[in-house]
Amino acid sequence: MNYQLIRSKRKTVAIQIKQDGTIQVKAPNRLPLRYIEQFLREKQGWIRQHVYQMSQWMEQKQQFSIQPGDNMLLLGKEYPVQLGDQVCFRENNFYVPKMEFSALQPRLIQLYRELAQQIILPRVEWYAKKMGLSPTSVKISSAKKRWGSCSGTNRINFSWRLVMAPLSAVDYVVVHELCHMIEHNHSANFWKLVSQIVPDYSEQKQQLAELSYRLIQENWGD
Repeated sequence: MNYQLIRSKRKTVAIQIKQDGTIQVKAPNRLPLRYIEQFLREKQGWIRQHVYQMSQWMEQKQQFSIQPGDNMLLLGKEYPVQLGDQVCFRENNFYVPKMEFSALQPRLIQLYRELAQQIILPRVEWYAKKMGLSPTSVKISSAKKRWGSCSGTNRINFSWRLVMAPLSAVDYVVVHELCHMIEHNHSANFWKLVSQIVPDYSEQKQQLAELSYRLIQENWGD
């Protein structure tokens, strides 16, 4: 079995299957190699299953495309995709020209960025006023692993992907990042602040987790 071994000060052995199918093993610095390979033999079934699942997932990502007749997400709702002269969203429809998805996807992402600007930024302004806060700046980013972020200097960013989430989840992320201007951590005080404005924030986190999984499957890259 081919694998990449990474040693560190950690106390346990862990296996990670990368997107390209590479098997990465993380192990303690002084753990003998024979113990690591014994651990891998014991986990052989699990490894094979997850390598197969990863290959299926990568194939699904590569096959994903958008064309007339499909649906696209906006604020948690599915809207039909129609054939048009340019990429746009109007009258509850997405319009796309006929072209290869590799050329179309960047234009769709740009449309989502524009929609995020139009929808998310006013929500930030409204909640900031309600909370008596004034961010240093608010921008739409291309972040993949975070819906939003707040720097130590109160610069707030939101991933354009957030505009695909239901408005209630968008509001939760907005409030989450604004609360970081008061508490730059995830302490009990931080979550108390969030819950005062978004009492059902746990439900919103679940919606975002489900959306995140879907976006991974659909290969919404940059």
